[in-house]
Amino acid sequence: MPALQAGQETTMEFGNWLRQQRRQRGWSAAHLARLAGVSQACVSSLEGDAGRSPTLATAERLTLALGMPLWEALREMSAPPTSLGTRKVHRN
Repeated sequence: MPALQAGQETTMEFGNWLRQQRRQRGWSAAHLARLAGVSQACVSSLEGDAGRSPTLATAERLTLALGMPLWEALREMSAPPTSLGTRKVHRN
């Protein structure tokens, strides 16, 4: 399955988003990995931005484990920043 094609910035955004969603649920990386059927190293690598882009299949497994389809997660990641903080939004 091909990696997400939006570049390294998307990897960082996905990893940050993934960590935020996991922590909001009070889950460990190991728990999320078990639910998604991926390794804990995969979750840690994505969250730590080790220069690794998730495949579409991995991204979908992780978002579904968090209770949302991939398209919804991607839409949420590209939403305008809130008043709680700022972040860059990258559009292709």
